[in-house]
Amino acid sequence: MMFWFFQFPLEVSVRRIHFSKFTSLLLLVLSAFIMPGVSLAESDVVPGEYVLEYTTPRIMALNSELAGLASSTSRSGRYETIKVPTVMGLNGEVEADHDANCAYLKAQTGASDCNPNIRFSIDAVPNDPMYDPEPTDSYSPGLWGLRWIKGATAWDTGVGVRDVVVAVLDTGVKYTHNDLAANMWTNPGEIPGNGIDDDANGYIDDYYGYDFANEDSDPNDDNGHGTHVAGTIGAVRNNSIGIAGVAPEIEIMGLKFLFASGGGTLSDAIAAMDYLRVVAAQYPLKKFIVNASFGGTGYSSIFEKAVQATATSGILFVAAAGNRGVSNDIMPHYPSSFDSDNVISVAASDLNGELAYFSNYGTGSVHIAAPGLQILSTYIGSDNDYKFLSGTSMAAPHVAGLAALLWSQNLSYGYDSIRSVILGSGDNAALAIETGAIINAQTAMAVISGGGIPVPDGDALAVYKANKRGDLQAASKIASGYVIDYTRNANNSGEATELYLEVNGESCKFADVAGLSARYRGKITRKHRGVMKIVAKSPSSGTVKAEKQTQLRPKRSKRSKKRTKRLSSRASRSLCGKLASKLRLVVE
Repeated sequence: MMFWFFQFPLEVSVRRIHFSKFTSLLLLVLSAFIMPGVSLAESDVVPGEYVLEYTTPRIMALNSELAGLASSTSRSGRYETIKVPTVMGLNGEVEADHDANCAYLKAQTGASDCNPNIRFSIDAVPNDPMYDPEPTDSYSPGLWGLRWIKGATAWDTGVGVRDVVVAVLDTGVKYTHNDLAANMWTNPGEIPGNGIDDDANGYIDDYYGYDFANEDSDPNDDNGHGTHVAGTIGAVRNNSIGIAGVAPEIEIMGLKFLFASGGGTLSDAIAAMDYLRVVAAQYPLKKFIVNASFGGTGYSSIFEKAVQATATSGILFVAAAGNRGVSNDIMPHYPSSFDSDNVISVAASDLNGELAYFSNYGTGSVHIAAPGLQILSTYIGSDNDYKFLSGTSMAAPHVAGLAALLWSQNLSYGYDSIRSVILGSGDNAALAIETGAIINAQTAMAVISGGGIPVPDGDALAVYKANKRGDLQAASKIASGYVIDYTRNANNSGEATELYLEVNGESCKFADVAGLSARYRGKITRKHRGVMKIVAKSPSSGTVKAEKQTQLRPKRSKRSKKRTKRLSSRASRSLCGKLASKLRLVVE
């Protein structure tokens, strides 16, 4: 399995802003042993290193079987990176069988989970310059994205508050940049440079954040990507220089886990997210958002649980959908495809209101789009440097910035409310993503501030997944229990509505609804895979009143060496009938 990180172009200097002819896609290849049927190239991992996760903080020393091995434990005690230089476990060298070595390490240490310490790397792909290389002002054409989402109009409602912090999980942030310095988060409990952990949070001199790649307190950017992301989120406005971010009066935290080369490891990414949860606990009155402009096709169980843990801490997680131009419904991309209700997966749009040619998509896996082609933002050449970059890496910070604007209007909201407003207020562009829409900051701010938007004369249809406690969570993909909610718009006629399931295009009716609402509960087995759509139709005219598409994606057994195949037409018809017959009306 492979993970990828995303991004940007390598050459565009700004004193006179001009374009390179190539834009890189920060392609992070993150391979994890967990994915069946795909061998793990040894170049994709740190040789002999494993990341262990513990359900409770690890406080015991390594036992005699592992004594003398180099290891390091995260400050929370929940994660440990251990280096195994010799043959371990079941008949083979360390690099030969990660499953066997992880099983051995878990047995010896009591760890709950284990992954190889995956490497991250970057690669460049060509892109096409589309603009005048010498724009007449900094808002044209580089800030076309801000204009497209009606950012300046949204500022009439609010420009952000300091109690909202966006953590840039990336290559660092150039915190001395003239367009960023005033908006950088600083730790009020820490005295910089005194070599003391003043706030006793386990991190010495973490004033601007932390550098987990180099294990020091200076998250300064030595690559450029993170600084570019930060500028789109929250560059200062009305300072007579450069650009303005979507949320120009919030705070930006630097969480560096990638080296100057663009490479990094899973252990450092996990450590950075662990740190953010510590800070969120220190300052419970603040709201935190992660911008994750990276990802790939590899699945890591430890990484997924770390993302889900940010939800437990009340943190919104905005993630780039990826730059391979493929459907994430078919080839999931992580972390944007992680099944956590605090994740927003972001595609990139272009100047025509269409998906950028490189952007990933998926009606059951990618949630919303934002401008991501040739975006001008802050860079690291000097404290007055700017650059044009492209990628879903550039789209995600538009959404993170919008989330910061919205949260600034009402700090009592949870991340779920902010997420719902963003996904429900975009401009429908009929894109091949879940909402079909591009974010609209003006509309979203009207919604959050109580102005509201017109309610269409359509019916509402939602799909949820039920967790082990029976709670319902909005679902972009379904893998176990699911619940269908149907609500008729009160302005519509009183005729009955027919509800249909469609599995990979094969349709079958499961209910007639005479009242204004109904709820049905069903179940998917682990063998089901494909695209499921729920459709509400008028029985007289056949007009579609509402529809919702979601992804059937079973969990694969760790023992299995085969990936489930997409269902044939015949199998889809059969499955449609079985699922429809098992849907039961729930009376609550």
